[in-house]
Formats: sequence, structure tokens, C-alpha cells
Amino acid sequence: MPYLSWNDIERIAENVVRDYKYYFVPEKRLCYNVEPDLLAQMLGLRIEYGFLSDDGSVYGLTSPDEVCITTFDDHMNEEIRFLDGRTVMVDERLRRTPKLQGCLNFTKGHECCHHILGRMYPGEYGIYHRVHCLYRKKSESRQEITDWPEWQADALTSAILMPKDAIEEAMLDLDKAKQFAKDIVFLCREIKLSHKEAVLVNQLLRSATSIGANLHEAQYAQSKNDFISKLEIALKEASETCYWLELLHRTKYINDQQYKALSDKCAAIRVMLIASCKTAKSSAENK
Repeated sequence: MPYLSWNDIERIAENVVRDYKYYFVPEKRLCYNVEPDLLAQMLGLRIEYGFLSDDGSVYGLTSPDEVCITTFDDHMNEEIRFLDGRTVMVDERLRRTPKLQGCLNFTKGHECCHHILGRMYPGEYGIYHRVHCLYRKKSESRQEITDWPEWQADALTSAILMPKDAIEEAMLDLDKAKQFAKDIVFLCREIKLSHKEAVLVNQLLRSATSIGANLHEAQYAQSKNDFISKLEIALKEASETCYWLELLHRTKYINDQQYKALSDKCAAIRVMLIASCKTAKSSAENK
């Protein structure tokens, strides 16, 4: 079994993502995300669902060859299932549980990555074992690496589902948010001087400047969940900013031209933040 470094895995991920973007990502689209179902389609794989264990401990299973496996029906009776070498099996419980959507996506990606690595290293993977993966729920979040094929599949999944260039593009939101905050500061100063309005202006100032502040903090997040949390807060503040802008427009504190220019910028930031949150969440390993 080849022992791949993180740099090796990133290079493989970049090649896979490049092909994915060619097929599925519109040109010049920022903040895209890699959908596991489309990734499977690109690889010529089919995703099927079933109960892979009687206790929910097995999340996914796949094989590069034709093989028979044991699954369970709705009443937990054993049944034999045939895999044709191009099938990814995912536990039905993941599909039926909304809060496990992140785990569902990661499991699909994980099984796809076994096929990617298997095709790159057919000799080593064939020797390793016939059924590539029996992906189980982990009881601990931090464990010593004892199963390199599984670790490498996990690492490759993370690199593919959360592409490096997509995250870098998402961070462009910070520059846009800073410029937007600057525009809002000047607007609020103007309103305070000309209309002596403070209550609505202070609300707008707080929410608009918080967008960039949270994006800046996201760059130094301590974990993936912390990163996602900062993006979600920034999105919340952007939505609130749109509200205060509309209210100031309706109460005649800002004119039509000012409102359109700023609301368009705010809406653009919201769109990018929504895409960024989706990208980050789709790669979250919700175990």
C-alpha cells in the first residue's frame, strides 16, 4: 500500500477537482462546491443505499471488483447483495437523518476516493484487500493512524470536497466586505450629520462592519466547525444589513441611487457567503 504525504494527496485532489470543474462548474463561478453525487457520476460510479449493519456502525462500503456482500432489510433480516465493481453503498440511516447530511456527503466522497486511489495504484490496492472499504463510525474523534488506506481516503475526501482554490476564492469575500463596510461608514457619517439620526444608523453600522470582522476571524479559526460558525455569523450580519438598508430607504434617509448601489453590494456578498457556507458544510465530517 503506498504511503502518500499530504502534498501527494493535495496534488491528486487538484487533478480530480480540475476535471470536476470542467464538467460541472460554470466558468468564472466563485465559491463552488464539489457535490459527492456528481463526483461519483464523473467517476462512472453508482450510489446505492441499504442497511449495511444491524446497529448503524457501518457508514459505507465499496469494492473495485464484483463481490457479494451482506446487508439488512428494514426488519434487520440479512440479505445478500451483489456489487459490480462500480457501486458505492451508503447506509440508509444517513439518508433518512437530516442532521447527518454532512456525514452522508463525506461518506459518499470517502468511498469515491477509494476508487480514485485504487485506479491510481491498482496493484497495491488489489493486494490490500478485495473489498476496498468498510467505513465505520469512529468512537473517538482523534486516533492514532493505524489504517493508512482509510486515513488517505479521508484526507483525499477532505481535499476534494473542500477545494483549496474554492476556499481562497471565498476569502475574496473579506476584501469585498471591507470595501462595503467602508462605504457604510461614510454613509452613516453623512446621515448623522444631515439628519441627526442615530438609532437606525448605529444598527446598520454594527451589522455591516461585523461581516468583515467575522470573515477576518474565520481565517484564524481553530477548527472546521469554528470556521463554519464564523461564516454563518457573517451571513447573518449581511442579511441584517440588507434589512437596515431597506428600512433607511423606506424612511427616506437614503435615496434610490444610494440604496440600489449598497443593496446590490450587500446582496452579492450574501450570495458568496451562502456558497461559502455550503462548500464548508458539504465537507464537514459529521460523525
